[in-house]
Amino acid sequence: MVERFGEVDIEFYGVHLAVVELWEPPDEQVVEERLELYKSNTGQYVLSHSGIGWCASGTIIDSPEQVVIGLMDRDGFLHDLQKRLLREAGKYDPAIKKVSILNLSPDAVRRLASAVATVSGISRPELEEHLMRIERSIDDDPSQAIGSAKELVESVGKNVIEQYGGKLDASYDFPRMMKEAFRLLELAPENVSDATKGAGAAKSVLAGLNQIVHGMAELRNLYGTGHGRTQKSPAEGRHARLAVGAAATLCQFALLTLEARASSRRELEGFDRKK
Repeated sequence: MVERFGEVDIEFYGVHLAVVELWEPPDEQVVEERLELYKSNTGQYVLSHSGIGWCASGTIIDSPEQVVIGLMDRDGFLHDLQKRLLREAGKYDPAIKKVSILNLSPDAVRRLASAVATVSGISRPELEEHLMRIERSIDDDPSQAIGSAKELVESVGKNVIEQYGGKLDASYDFPRMMKEAFRLLELAPENVSDATKGAGAAKSVLAGLNQIVHGMAELRNLYGTGHGRTQKSPAEGRHARLAVGAAATLCQFALLTLEARASSRRELEGFDRKK
């Protein structure tokens, strides 16, 4: 097939993955903006952008990751039309679906996803299951989003303990398990020496981690799923966003610390071998 983009003809052999459009008021019947995505037989993508007020253009893109980047605005965000294109294309192209899942979520979920995906040993399917539940429910079923955010933090805590070779005690509740994870990561207030510069501030921040854990547990008990709830939860989207935002902060710091500790251990082991 041959697609004309402005002054350029692109000879293209492949499949049409998706097209999405933004219309002017129905009575006008004018396409304000149109996005289309193709995939060539060689694995490249072509992103087409047209519509009234737009200079029709087509961009050849080498990878799914670059497709997502190409759809972002200058601030690194995806708007509704771009998200719709990725969702539609992801139905037919597993590679697009895989790279776009972290970018189709609300910002707090995306930060949480990026933190977990980058440094944790949590399996990709497990991560995607948590994230998809949160994404689908943050507005439509806030109680589910709150429960899922708490479960993801719990997965991070278990991962930390396992990385240190610890054994999970079945009697541990959520706060006690996270307290053990913080102890292993040396993120308890008592780990900060009083002689350390800014010790008071550091201890306050670390104490705040435990407050987040207890707060999430309380939010989940009050608004989240579970515990045989027989009445509709009073949770709203704002409660879900609070829980997800808190989870993002906690997971990101805990997992980056886990990676930093692991890196330090590897350096020490390398130093000992050299000696």
